Amino acid sequence: MLIIIDRELSEQEEEYINELLIRGVKYIFLQTNSYINNVDKLDIPNNFYVEKTDEFLNKIIEFPHKIFNSSAFNNIYKYNKIKLFYYHKFRVFHSLKENFVLSEFIKANYNSKEILLYSNKNNIKDFFKSDYIVKLISKKKKQNKREKYLTIIKYSIFVFIRYFISLFRNYNLKNIKHLVIENTKPIKLIDKNLNIKYDNVIFSYLYDKLNSDALVFNVIDIPKSHKDFKFLKYYFINTRKNVKTFYYENAFINNFSFKAYKRIKNQLKKVNVTLNEIIINAEVVDAAIIKELLALNKTTVFYLVRYESLFKFFNKHNFKTFVATDENGSLTKGIVDAAKSANIKTYGTQHGGMGKLTLSYILSKKDNLQDVIPSKTFVWGEYWKDFLIKSGNYPAESVEIVGQLRTDIIPKIKSKIEEKPNTIIFASQPMPNLEYKKRAAIDVLNLAKQNPSINLIIKLHPFEYDGIDYYNKIANELDVHNYIISKDDLYLLIGESKMVITCFSTVGAEAIYFKKPLVIIDYKNEDLLKYIKSKIAFGVYNFNDLNKISNQIINQGVKLNKIDIDNYINNYAYKIDGKVSERIIQTVYYEK
Repeated sequence: MLIIIDRELSEQEEEYINELLIRGVKYIFLQTNSYINNVDKLDIPNNFYVEKTDEFLNKIIEFPHKIFNSSAFNNIYKYNKIKLFYYHKFRVFHSLKENFVLSEFIKANYNSKEILLYSNKNNIKDFFKSDYIVKLISKKKKQNKREKYLTIIKYSIFVFIRYFISLFRNYNLKNIKHLVIENTKPIKLIDKNLNIKYDNVIFSYLYDKLNSDALVFNVIDIPKSHKDFKFLKYYFINTRKNVKTFYYENAFINNFSFKAYKRIKNQLKKVNVTLNEIIINAEVVDAAIIKELLALNKTTVFYLVRYESLFKFFNKHNFKTFVATDENGSLTKGIVDAAKSANIKTYGTQHGGMGKLTLSYILSKKDNLQDVIPSKTFVWGEYWKDFLIKSGNYPAESVEIVGQLRTDIIPKIKSKIEEKPNTIIFASQPMPNLEYKKRAAIDVLNLAKQNPSINLIIKLHPFEYDGIDYYNKIANELDVHNYIISKDDLYLLIGESKMVITCFSTVGAEAIYFKKPLVIIDYKNEDLLKYIKSKIAFGVYNFNDLNKISNQIINQGVKLNKIDIDNYINNYAYKIDGKVSERIIQTVYYEK
């Protein structure tokens, strides 16, 4: 027997396994802090992990075109013209990836066909053929039923309130031509007068440019049942004066049809019968993927009910365009598909960095683009367009470079905020390597101590919950006083700073958008975000380096090469000219 340990063990489980080991049972010890006598921790080698992750990634990308019973999977797993696999592609990959990698590692390194597996990867048994005897002992925390039902009740009340409010608002929908989605929580931003406002992190400055022929289509998705649902002010109050906000619940409830619901249930029932028949003769990994899709059946029903309701709503009106973000993600795709089916031109908008694991943007060359992507996708810069074309298999004509929407406020900040010559921003961040984090903190605080004229501002990452106490303790130990820990807006802080220091935070790119000197603390010479390689940052590898370059920047005006900075901005953010919103509106309103 082979024992696989892939989760924390109880004391009783540890005692039992120790007894088995004494009897000479073979074992492996994986990714857990539980203690077993005389056993060293053994992790899956990184090169193996990457290789198998890529292998599974490719399986998922090409899965819609795999042939089962003489038909491509896309022609089996569908509802009318809607290809359902794309709704779950991202979720299936991330749900099953670790199962695939671990099962492949076991099969590649151990001959035993009898496995005792302590793991919370409940689907991992599906990745072994029938000649394996796999006993899985999982230990997931059971959800409190009271919490689950309380969340459902709260959400039901929330839907009723939003729907009731919407009944008393005059949207004048017959004059609306353009819809722009709002589907993320608001964050603290800066308005055109440099005052704090709470708004959508992606589209805030685009909303400011809209007028009476546009509508913000606000979607608050169903909360996870294990999380407490809170009633927040922004769910019910719209503070924008130039454009109205339409609550999705109004469209959904007014256009919901029990007839459509029954039709969806019946059609999916037939599809699921076919899927179960395919599983019988399918390869192990293919069967595991299909089982995961079957387990998501209730979610699929909801996506399709929403699709039908919103298609009916869109079809009633004369909307011309629909602008979305995370447009290929499961929570938004059904809305975009409904708009497409109603002959509304759809636009997607880049909302974050993209890489090979951002599956929403990675297509197969065999994909029918009408099934997958909007009419056009707005991206930040040349690098991202090139990525979508070469890695995502997007047609070049479907991608337009506009810049990064959030940068629209930067020219306004630069025109109104004066730079303070001795002010240094240190952008802190959570780090798995606590020694690295402490060394950086000590070096930055010592920089302030040895240069009393410096005004050091430490900007915490939102997830550094104990950051104030952490830095104050180190500063007290070093007897440093010329520093503050600020909660002010990041862009305002960068605007008034002379230079920015960080380790591997994306704040580095934002410093470049302001054309501020950027210093990267890189003790291990890794250059994780390639700022140094791109020649847009000074790399420092110890305190002496940090002290030297900081003094050169502050006292001698040392700067980075303007051409390198401009090239970086063009590649990753196009232009910092305050006109990203205008470029999007120009295309959406006037493109034929």
